[in-house]
Parts: sequence; structure tokens; C-alpha cells
Amino acid sequence: QVSETTCGTYSVQDADGHSYNTVLIGSRCWMASNLNVGTKITSCTNGYVGTCTTGGDTVKNQTDNSVTEKYCYGDSDANCTAKGGLYQWDEAMQYSETTPRQGICMAGWHIPTDTEWKTMEMSQGMTQVQADLTGWRGTTEGDKLKDSGLCQGRTPCDTSGFNGLLAGSRSTDGAFNNLGSYEYSWSSSVSGGSAWGRSLDIGYSSVFRNTYVQSYGFSVRCVKD
Repeated sequence: QVSETTCGTYSVQDADGHSYNTVLIGSRCWMASNLNVGTKITSCTNGYVGTCTTGGDTVKNQTDNSVTEKYCYGDSDANCTAKGGLYQWDEAMQYSETTPRQGICMAGWHIPTDTEWKTMEMSQGMTQVQADLTGWRGTTEGDKLKDSGLCQGRTPCDTSGFNGLLAGSRSTDGAFNNLGSYEYSWSSSVSGGSAWGRSLDIGYSSVFRNTYVQSYGFSVRCVKD
């Protein structure tokens, strides 16, 4: 394992050979972009046409098989290349609720727990009390986590190296939403039949924390073990 002191000076590769820069945020080493591993499947059985409800078209869920599957926003390969894949929680976790969990991350890395997200957010200025809340929390931490140009002129912006790209999401009905305005990311922590996640919004400088239905398609970031 590469030590935390060298985080940010090397890149890591996923199972498909895609490379990701690394960044030290607080005391932990994070991927500096969204994961883009797996074989693309279409959002609907007949391909994406807005929703999966016309002409006998049905929602195409990711499945527990030997293949890591991803959605690309709008079924476009270019969106996966630019902003990473979108994953249902079960697929991201590789069908286990055990946490911490490698899931679809590369060896030596794992999907961050809700607590690890909080720790990272607190390194950007949140208090523990703020981090423990649901909804919009903190002040400028969300802008610090966004890529440059996505803070609508607010400062500070893009100071953490996290490079949040506002990659949008996939709804349970198969529709893709909010490319360029929102980013949703999974944690590995469950809450009933849902899972904890995070959202960044181009119009807000803070970070949204909530539980989400596990069949949504969200981005995945990995953190080093």
C-alpha cells in the first residue's frame, strides 16, 4: 500500500484500466474523480427515451451477476468518460451490506461510510453537530468540493481537490436528471431499506445529506483503506 503521505502524487487504476488521480482530504486519500468501472447497460430494455414506460419498454436494473454494470447518463458513453458511471447501491456494494466494503472499488480502496463522508466534510469546515444533521449542512463545504466553474462565482470554490463534477443521477423509473446541476454520491451505510448519500447542487454552497432508495443510480467515489 502507498502511504497517505504520498497521496496526490500517484494515480490508481480500476479493473478496466481507467486511471484516477488521488487527493489527500483531511487525513484520508480519496479518488479525485468519479468511478467509471464496468460494462454499460441501457437504462431501459429498449434504450433510453426519457422514461421506461412506453411501447412495452421497462426499467433495466443492474443485476447480481459476474459483470460489474454501470449506467451512463443518457445512455451516452461520453458522459461516463467525462463524469463517471452511475450505479445502483446494491451493484456498487456488490450485493452485501457489510461495511466498510470494497464493492466495485479497486483493491485497497472502498466505498466511504457515512462517517467517513462526515470526517471529510469536517476537514473542510463543518462542525460535528452540522455533519450529523440531514438536509443542507454547513456553509461553503459544498463549493470547496466542486470542480472549478461550478460555484456560480461564489468563493471559496474547488479548494479541496475533490473535483465534484455535478454528474446528475438516474431515477427509479429509468429517467436521467440534473446533469450539470446536481451530483449524488453513495456511502456504504444503510438506513432501513435505504442508504446514506450526499448531494452537491450548483445553486447551494453547502452539502446535502439524506437517505435514498437503493435503486437510484448515483456516482461512486472510493477512499483508500
